[in-house]
Amino acid sequence: MRTPFHLSKIASVITLLALCLGLTGCLSRSGSDQASFFNLLQSDGIQEVALELDLSAVRAKSDEPQAGTLRWQHPCGRAYAIPVEVSTRGNSRRTYCNFPPLKLDLGEGQVVQGRPLIPESYKLVSHCLDSDADEQLVLKEFLAYRLYEELTPISFRTHLLKITYRDANGQEERHWAILLEDKNELAERLDARLLDGDASVQTVAADEYSLFTVFQYMIGNTDWNLGRRHNLKFIRTQDSSLPVPVPYDFDFSGLVDAPYAKPHPDLPIHDVQQRFFQWRGRDRAQLKPVLEYLAGKKGALLDRIETVPGLQAKEKNRARAYLESFFQTMDQLLEHDVRMVESLPLDHSDLS
Repeated sequence: MRTPFHLSKIASVITLLALCLGLTGCLSRSGSDQASFFNLLQSDGIQEVALELDLSAVRAKSDEPQAGTLRWQHPCGRAYAIPVEVSTRGNSRRTYCNFPPLKLDLGEGQVVQGRPLIPESYKLVSHCLDSDADEQLVLKEFLAYRLYEELTPISFRTHLLKITYRDANGQEERHWAILLEDKNELAERLDARLLDGDASVQTVAADEYSLFTVFQYMIGNTDWNLGRRHNLKFIRTQDSSLPVPVPYDFDFSGLVDAPYAKPHPDLPIHDVQQRFFQWRGRDRAQLKPVLEYLAGKKGALLDRIETVPGLQAKEKNRARAYLESFFQTMDQLLEHDVRMVESLPLDHSDLS
């Protein structure tokens, strides 16, 4: 007699076979359509990868690109390896950190699961120093990306990875890292046009700009500039005739609170945990719908803190307190002369 327990076991086996025999790509699927490396990692749930490269050259922050190999294993057991060109990037992190942020370039002709990979470039937000505290910095910056994703689809998607860095001498180290969606994939996903290059942007979409600036204020980030296109990309969506800014790089935010992060000397703040509002609009009444939207999103934003793997309890408490301080004071942004609200003490000892 087939009991419900037996039927459950049979169903589980069938489900596993279905996953392994085609739904997730364990078998090669030939086709001419190109695949996104980022999408493959996300859809297959890949969280562990190995990057083989010259670690000494990386730590020396060489400007010369070097050959590397990315390896990962599909949940059903198939192993993949693709060649990549690895280069260092970033300014402040390269100066302060002994392991700089990286850029991974996928060349032409790579095939995974029977499909050619789109030859794109991916930013990799890596650890800074070899310490547990620096691992937490990566996770807090990942949280910042996820917060903006919660607020709008016009945002860079991110994929959190545990990367084993390995060189030919057998040296090996394992760290958290954030893989950032390629800018061209961002534009294609949103059916938008990427406004790349140095062309001047005089006017931006008002609603999206308000959300962008209030979000940056919420996480305490002043390390961006529209005119210089610093730490942002512009796209033009089908729904807007004006450019929309899409932010990235949040390591200088108060939410992350990296030890090397300092406000620009021209700003009237001395610590990145102090918030400063860089909105350049004329009528602050335009901010009211954005603030109401954020108030309605408060629960979802705070819940995002709990979803970050590996984030320590004390860092979750600090992130929650920092966001709570924004919600307690955000209505002050409607006052015309308010640019800075000192809303959180710099001493976090009571939150650890």
